[in-house]
Amino acid sequence: MVANYLTSTVFMIIILLILFVKICNDMKQEKMKRMYQVLDITVVLYVLLDAGFAVDFLEGRNQEPGFQIVIFLFFLVYVITPFIWQLFVRSYTNVPHGRWFQIVEKLPLIILLVMVVMSPDNGYVWYITDTGDYVRGSGFELFTVINLFYYLEAFINGIYILYHKMYEKEPYLLQSLLLSTIPFAAVLANTYLIPLRMTYPFQPFCLVLGTLFAYLFMADRQKSMKEERYNESLKEALELEKKASRQAVEAGRVKTIFLANMSHDIRTPINAILGFTDMIDRNPGDEAQVVNAVGKIKNSGQVLLNLINDVLDLTRIENGKLELEESDIDLTALVKDMETLFLPSVEQKGIALTIWQEVADPYVHCDEGKLQRILVNIINNAVKFTPAGGKIIFFVTEVPENDGTSEYGFRIQDTGIGISKEFQEHIFEAFEQERSSSVGGAAGAGLGLAIVKKLTDLLDGTVTIESEPGEGTAVQLRFHFRQTGKEEIQKKREAENTEDDLSGLHVLLVEDNELNMEIAAAMLKEKGASVTWAGDGQQAVDRFRENPAGTYDIILMDVMMPVMNGLMATKQIRAMERPDAASIPIFAMTANAFTEDIEKSREAGVNEHLSKPLDYGKLARMIHGYVKKK
Repeated sequence: MVANYLTSTVFMIIILLILFVKICNDMKQEKMKRMYQVLDITVVLYVLLDAGFAVDFLEGRNQEPGFQIVIFLFFLVYVITPFIWQLFVRSYTNVPHGRWFQIVEKLPLIILLVMVVMSPDNGYVWYITDTGDYVRGSGFELFTVINLFYYLEAFINGIYILYHKMYEKEPYLLQSLLLSTIPFAAVLANTYLIPLRMTYPFQPFCLVLGTLFAYLFMADRQKSMKEERYNESLKEALELEKKASRQAVEAGRVKTIFLANMSHDIRTPINAILGFTDMIDRNPGDEAQVVNAVGKIKNSGQVLLNLINDVLDLTRIENGKLELEESDIDLTALVKDMETLFLPSVEQKGIALTIWQEVADPYVHCDEGKLQRILVNIINNAVKFTPAGGKIIFFVTEVPENDGTSEYGFRIQDTGIGISKEFQEHIFEAFEQERSSSVGGAAGAGLGLAIVKKLTDLLDGTVTIESEPGEGTAVQLRFHFRQTGKEEIQKKREAENTEDDLSGLHVLLVEDNELNMEIAAAMLKEKGASVTWAGDGQQAVDRFRENPAGTYDIILMDVMMPVMNGLMATKQIRAMERPDAASIPIFAMTANAFTEDIEKSREAGVNEHLSKPLDYGKLARMIHGYVKKK
């Protein structure tokens, strides 16, 4: 019998060790892995001590001191095992328990441990008779009943799962009922059905069986969870695909709207340019008609340039390439410029433009160009969408603050056609327009207010819109600007009023487009300069090399050209070993106006980076300023 008992024990230990290794390698959930490892080790100790107790008992070693130590350790593990089992089952099932219950439930364990520790002295749970027999004490049955508490609690957890139908959401929870039943039934059978002398490792076997089932259930649960995660990821991938598909459709819709708007809005000024050019061609001698046509061509060209600038500005902003260029400005002068700019348009359309200013400190430090662009876009919309006989009121206010700044408010209010509530939700989105039959000819690519919002955010300001269809629109802007002195503004104006007379200067004009070259040469000659033309970068390098130092006072260099581009030509000129190679001013003239383009020009040795189309008055003043410095 001893041999059979030991064989069974070895078999159970091997199974438990295999399960321990498997759980270490297979289980991915760290919490469950740790709980199972503790359970497995506890059951191993239980099986070993149970075997030691049984073998000593069967071989009659009851009088040996080692037997009593084995009994003592066995009962300690006997008490701890159901507590560990209950903790494992609870972690596996996640049945809720209150904080106080978790504290109270430890009392049976404490009582059992006290009973085990005191038993060697008082024989309450077990004792060894004078004749060497092992006997269960008078308190053994109470000890067993209390010991059933944790197995019973695990069993009740299973009942709780059944009662609340938790298995409908988590089918694996039904398995926990079986887990909690196995050791509970084993203790009852081992205590009340199997006689003491009929020694057989029934309860250890049931614990090992429960541990094996727990591993199988956990492995199955992990597999199910893996499949669930896979299904979830597959579902998320499908949702992402649907979202991407919707975004592609939306992008296609936006693209279609953008192309339709741009097609209409680009063709409108081009048709005007071509029409008025044809009118001049047919009536060159009619001075009044020519003057009128030239003015309309200029206006149409400006509209076309504004459309292109809108697209470029939006691209720069979204790519984070647009940077603040702050300086000291006069808000009063800026508002006056707005009035001068739009007065011809409102007079021609029969709209009354009124400006109200309540500003005590108009001299501020901010990015004038971006603020101007914001105001131009808003006022331009007001002019476009206000019918003849309407009104536009431009309010400018100041609220002083304590840190040398003020809150400046700009409110542009019109009596135009207004904006529907539905469209107001999309009004700051790019390429969005609310087409109206009453303003069907209004030009624009739907970028104006999108740029207003982004530039306002860049300046740390706010923009809000109030509008009712048929009753007009009010756009409110608020910015916090630092105040500056009047003297700084005057210095800036003096710099801007630099003379633009270029008499006696020799300009090397590098331009591959003959039309652009012809216009630039004519403008420069009108200011008094003499001009030498080079058709590409290589010709520019040759012209400069072939002429003595000091022949040219300045080089105006196009960037994108055949044979050799402007930046490469600039580098070669700067690298020449002659006195004027490093000092001659070189201005880049290009349609590439992004920040990275400007940086490349600086790296090549360019002094100024000018965007086409050129403001020739400003160009002449800049040239005069550089030559004067030199």
